[in-house]
Amino acid sequence: MPVRLYEPIDRETVIRKIEAAGRVCYRSEPSPDLEGAAAFVKRLVDKGHESVLEHVSVTMIIDCSRACSHQLVRHRLASFSQESQRYTKYADEDSLDFRMPELTNMDDPHHYWRCQFNSVYVRAHRVYLEAVNRGIKPQMARLVLPNAAMTKLFTTMNLRQWRHVIALRTSEAADDEIRELCLEIRAIFRRSLPEVFGD
Repeated sequence: MPVRLYEPIDRETVIRKIEAAGRVCYRSEPSPDLEGAAAFVKRLVDKGHESVLEHVSVTMIIDCSRACSHQLVRHRLASFSQESQRYTKYADEDSLDFRMPELTNMDDPHHYWRCQFNSVYVRAHRVYLEAVNRGIKPQMARLVLPNAAMTKLFTTMNLRQWRHVIALRTSEAADDEIRELCLEIRAIFRRSLPEVFGD
């Protein structure tokens, strides 16, 4: 699932900022080196002192289905800018993608169901294109598009909220698509900020 950082995470800047917030709380002096600061930040996270993580925000660009995006935008402490189906005109057969669901729990052959889902997507897009070509505004024609239509989100959250979303949306109860998305986001954070996301 395509997800990427809008801009690279400067680990040293992030660690030093979180450390500074924590040092205010404990009225203590900053570490002379980055390793000491990182260890201090990890101790804060391990103790559950996560308010200091709210001082750092990270932006990701996420490609997912509309159904998945509707789950993601329910998180309140975040900023979202989403591709508009109202103003975007999907003018040809290749201009709109759909997410094919994983059909691993179906009793019937998967091929049959994949064909059924795909035929619905193709038909919906053709109806959309025909409507737009006959003068119906994209904001009205979009009503035939299914939740499987792909969308793009520009998403910003502070680190505490990213931790919350990842914890909530990687559980066994989470929808497959958002779990896959959040596992990928977690991997990005673990590479960039293991002190904050290593647990």
